[in-house]
Amino acid sequence: MPLRLKLLLFVLPLVIGPLLGLGWLAYDGLRTNAETTLLREMDTLLEQVTLSEETHRRTALANAKLFGGSNLLKRYLFAPEDERVSFLLLPLLNLFASYHDAYADYGDIRLIDPDGKQLARYLADEHGSASALVGLDDYLDALRASDQPALARYVRNQDGEPRLLVGLKLVFVDPVFEDNSFAEPSLRGFLLLVISPEHLRQQVEKGSFGRNGRILFADAEARRLFADGANPAGEWLSASLHASVTAATSAHSVQRTEQAGHGNLVSARELTPNLSLIALLSEDELDAAGAALGRKVVIIALVTLLLASTLLLIALHLLVLQPVRQLERGAQAIGAGNLQMRLVVRGRDELAHLAAVFNHMAANLQTSQQEKDRAQQEALDSKQLAIDSLRKADRLKDDFLANTSHELRTPLHGIIGLAESLRGGAAGPLTAATDDNLRLIIASGRRLATLVNDILDFSRLRHRELRLNLTAVDVRAVCELVLQLVASLAEPKGLELINKVPQGLPPALADENRLQQILYNLLGNAIKFTKQGWVQVCAEVDDDGRIALRVCDSGPGIAPEQHEAVFASFEQLDSGAGRVHGGTGLGLAVTRSLVQALGGSISLESQPGAGACFNFTLPVADPTAQAAGQALAADMAPSAMAEAEAGTAQAQMLPGADRLVGASDASDTTDAMLRDWRGNGQLVLVVDDDPVNLRVLDNQLGIQGFRVQTAPDGEQALALMAAVGSDQSDGAPKDWITGPPSDVPEAMHGVLPAEQPSVVLIDVMMPHMNGFELCQRLRQRFGPDELPIVFLTARNREGDILHGFSVGGNDYLPKPFSRGELIARVHAHASLVERTQSLRLLTRELEQRVTARTHELEAARAEMERLAMLDGLTQLLNRRALDLAVEREWSRAQRHAQPLSALMLDVDFFKAYNDRYGHPEGDRCLQAVADVMCEQARRGGDLVARYGGEEFCVLVADDADQALPLAERIRAAVAALGIAHDDSEVADHVTVSIGVATRVPDGAMPASALLERADAALYRAKRQGRNCVLVDRGPDD
Repeated sequence: MPLRLKLLLFVLPLVIGPLLGLGWLAYDGLRTNAETTLLREMDTLLEQVTLSEETHRRTALANAKLFGGSNLLKRYLFAPEDERVSFLLLPLLNLFASYHDAYADYGDIRLIDPDGKQLARYLADEHGSASALVGLDDYLDALRASDQPALARYVRNQDGEPRLLVGLKLVFVDPVFEDNSFAEPSLRGFLLLVISPEHLRQQVEKGSFGRNGRILFADAEARRLFADGANPAGEWLSASLHASVTAATSAHSVQRTEQAGHGNLVSARELTPNLSLIALLSEDELDAAGAALGRKVVIIALVTLLLASTLLLIALHLLVLQPVRQLERGAQAIGAGNLQMRLVVRGRDELAHLAAVFNHMAANLQTSQQEKDRAQQEALDSKQLAIDSLRKADRLKDDFLANTSHELRTPLHGIIGLAESLRGGAAGPLTAATDDNLRLIIASGRRLATLVNDILDFSRLRHRELRLNLTAVDVRAVCELVLQLVASLAEPKGLELINKVPQGLPPALADENRLQQILYNLLGNAIKFTKQGWVQVCAEVDDDGRIALRVCDSGPGIAPEQHEAVFASFEQLDSGAGRVHGGTGLGLAVTRSLVQALGGSISLESQPGAGACFNFTLPVADPTAQAAGQALAADMAPSAMAEAEAGTAQAQMLPGADRLVGASDASDTTDAMLRDWRGNGQLVLVVDDDPVNLRVLDNQLGIQGFRVQTAPDGEQALALMAAVGSDQSDGAPKDWITGPPSDVPEAMHGVLPAEQPSVVLIDVMMPHMNGFELCQRLRQRFGPDELPIVFLTARNREGDILHGFSVGGNDYLPKPFSRGELIARVHAHASLVERTQSLRLLTRELEQRVTARTHELEAARAEMERLAMLDGLTQLLNRRALDLAVEREWSRAQRHAQPLSALMLDVDFFKAYNDRYGHPEGDRCLQAVADVMCEQARRGGDLVARYGGEEFCVLVADDADQALPLAERIRAAVAALGIAHDDSEVADHVTVSIGVATRVPDGAMPASALLERADAALYRAKRQGRNCVLVDRGPDD
């Protein structure tokens, strides 16, 4: 038996006994504490719900008293029936609606007379329940008999839904006797707030304690107010539960009751005489809490036992087992070759001494191994140095080829361009022999350009610098295009070119340009080595789901032992001095690298005398890219642009060194198409430091109908552009050029332009200021849409092209390029500038029209807003404008603590006047009254408005001492009009009654209160006999 197990069997009993005793004591104490906590939680919840209900009920009573103090309510109770319906009912309902807006649960507000008759009622939900309240009459009797002004009670409606009914006795003194101090107030009615007790329902839904404890509300009939659990609302409490609730309420203690065979603890509170709050807690939950505590105590004991055992094991591990295992790991590491392994020596016992001996042995072994490794490393270093030297030499060779190829592009472009311009008639008519010689020069130049391109592609592929644009490509359309472009090579031999690519072939995932280059190389080789017969291309989807293409011919074939050699760099099958076919031997090497870069493979099937067949595969594009591939295929059909660039395509894509002769001159086909792209005298600025390039571009553009302006460097180009529009400028120096425009040398070709060029052609590599810097300077004045800039350069790496666009270039044309490609680009940009200028002029004209129309609409809108603020009959401000003016003047008066007065005027017995004299006369009467008010009030700059019907209002920025004389003047002036009124009860002419109110605004009073007080003063003036002025000076008036 292990020593560790023996020690555990001896020590564990000494630990388990005390732990069990402590666990039992902890269990008993925790169970008692859990029961006390649950009962305290139940009592706390009852207190919180009681306080919440009492607060809500008291708030409703306070609000009822606050609402009952409304002057409008008092005025409504004392007004005659017709006046209530005509004038006061709507304002009263609006007042009730404002109470509902402030308190959302006040959805039913009623006004009842002392006999219980309903005078007015506001119901927020017009389509909701309007069920009558059960026991309303008993409640009103209790409210009449109560000493309190307000009473709250929970009742039910006829649908059985609970409602909190809050009523207020309305006791007022008749306004007629307000000045009589002996007048006694009397009961004029009741204000009832019928409130849905949603706050109690929320307490039932959310109020819980423990795991299963719940609360409920019951009325005086022992019926549930709301549903709780499986018990619906309105259900009576069981007899036992009702008895327990009664005992708990009277004794203020917790009672026990039986519910469905389970014991429950009950506690209750009486909230109102007809509402009780009850809390129920299952005794099973208390037992469950005790059981849970018991499980916790057992778990704690087990965990403690486990910790004690773990501590014992750790002590044994640290003191005995760890040193032994350390020696074991050290021996294993030394055996595995880790001679740096050293053990940690702790203490001075036998195990520590054994570790020190082990470390000494490991140090001796490490010294021997280091000497052996040093000798091996010296041998490896010598080998690596030789490998690095070979790699550096190979890299220098590739860099030399690439740099030399770049430098060859510019003179090649000049040779080809000058020869093409001469054939195009730049120096006049040519003899047939001269034209044929120039054609040979062009073909040789293009052949040399093809060799340069092969070297560049080979270098990029070797260094993994070739960028691919992978898209969905229609293979049949690409094959058709390439066959059309190489047809000129096959025609002299009478070869038949066959396209057997099926129509329904799925698109390939490839770079379209590089796929064309692959097909050019393979078809070019097939045509080169086939003297008679046919050359065909076919394709299908192979068993691996990839597109397999085959380029086959009826040529002499290739021996099997030479199949791999044809793909090697700089390798040719007829490499002797008497070889028939020229070339560098890079065509098929580049082709294989391109196929592999596209994710495919290439192979050769051939036997001597049986022709050759080159097979290569491409991945299939995913379905989401198929639509894009079809769109690209539609654009790949031979067009005028494709034919114009045919010469360049052949020169750049076909392996010219592997052809029998150069490609036939495509410019003969291009000349007919260039006639559609002739210029109409547009000015083109050419900037290049090479005189040959300047002459080439001048010739090619000049014979095409363009005017050409040349500059040998960037500074002189800026000087030329500074003169553009100088006849309209003030001669101020341009901060976007270096040096004055007068620095233009006389040797520059052309005249100083008085017009802006349509297109600028810029060579990138120039001394002092390169093409990118020149473009940036030009873009400081000219935008891309008004001055197109096209870069011409032999630097066609992706980084150079992106940099050209980033500094503001519109296009990029790499050298060497064909005449057709140059003319197509220049013609397109020049035409675009003309269209842009026309569009800009049209846009400016449209903007001017839109601006003029906008001004007209703004004026019309302002006039409509002014008319919307005026009364149609009197042309005074209308009610809407008056409300805005009152708010504005009220705020101003409040800021300056100044009084503000309002005069409310009403034409006496105007309805009778209208009935007797007719509406036209009534309108003329109102117009006359309005004119009198304007004449009297506007002398002091006061505001006059028509309030509605025969009522008018004057707003005076002063107190009552100033407003009262104005009111008397208006009353006297109206009487002085002498407008006959036979049906008036106060005079034989038209008279007016005026109410005046004055207030000093404060934050507690709304602006509308001023008009309400003025209207109340007018009402009192009419009750006092009309044709008079009554003033309301403030709350104490």
